[in-house]
Amino acid sequence: DFGGRYIKYGKRNAMEIATLGCAALVRLEQDRKTVAALRLAYGVAAPNPVRCPQTEAAAVGRPLTEALLDAVAACALSEVHPRDSWRASKEFRLQLVEELARRAVREAAIQAGGTFDA
Repeated sequence: DFGGRYIKYGKRNAMEIATLGCAALVRLEQDRKTVAALRLAYGVAAPNPVRCPQTEAAAVGRPLTEALLDAVAACALSEVHPRDSWRASKEFRLQLVEELARRAVREAAIQAGGTFDA
């Protein structure tokens, strides 16, 4: 079973076009400690939604640790090339790419039944 999480970052909670959105789906191995599959995508980072296939592949087989989240965040940076707009600068969106990847993957894995090592 997959666990999923979508995080929308915007200045307001309602009636707001997101500054950046991140969706993560995680399927765990039977041990509930290892990633079997990951899907990671971003909206509003570019004119079209962006999927991160290299990041997804790099996460498979890795244990649920903070190191996994750091690796996912760093790899996502290499695949997402956000734009400047009146809503947010490219630099700010790059910070969001990293942080939202960490949060969304963590929460999706927990929803799938996993726990993270402290």
